[in-house]
Amino acid sequence: MAGFIAGIFCPGLIVVAGPHRRRVRLLSAFLFRGVWAALLSPSFLPAASAAARSSQELPAALQQRLQEVQALAPAGFTVLVQPPFIVAGDEPADTVRERAKNTVSWTVDRLKRDFFAKEPEEVIAIWLFKDDASYAANTRRLFQMTPLSRYGFYSPRHRALIMNIGTGASN
Repeated sequence: MAGFIAGIFCPGLIVVAGPHRRRVRLLSAFLFRGVWAALLSPSFLPAASAAARSSQELPAALQQRLQEVQALAPAGFTVLVQPPFIVAGDEPADTVRERAKNTVSWTVDRLKRDFFAKEPEEVIAIWLFKDDASYAANTRRLFQMTPLSRYGFYSPRHRALIMNIGTGASN
């Protein structure tokens, strides 16, 4: 079947899969939902260059959101920029970087190529928690919320994708 197939995975969550893709990445589905929510706003950020890595080169909104997430993140978390998002996680730094590059960036590249011409207006933070216990405890501690699903959810109020990465990046 040519092109992309969009379907409903659960209420409010759109899954995108290509005919030649191995398996749909659950994180990709959440990321798509978060990107879609951000794109519903009227204005957009300028595209962030892939080379923009230092804080001096980041767009102001991305730099501001990075500082907000760094201030909120507990000790031991890795917080990094993966334009147009901020990624924070409690796994080892190399693992968080790998997930940001191989899952978040991979998903963003394909969604931008196939669906979106502009960056989202709001800078969304993607919080990756290493297991069920971390996900439940940190969701309560950082966001004063009870997790809405075992896998993760998007919180518009917090401009955050809150994810239990321990369930697997691919499902």
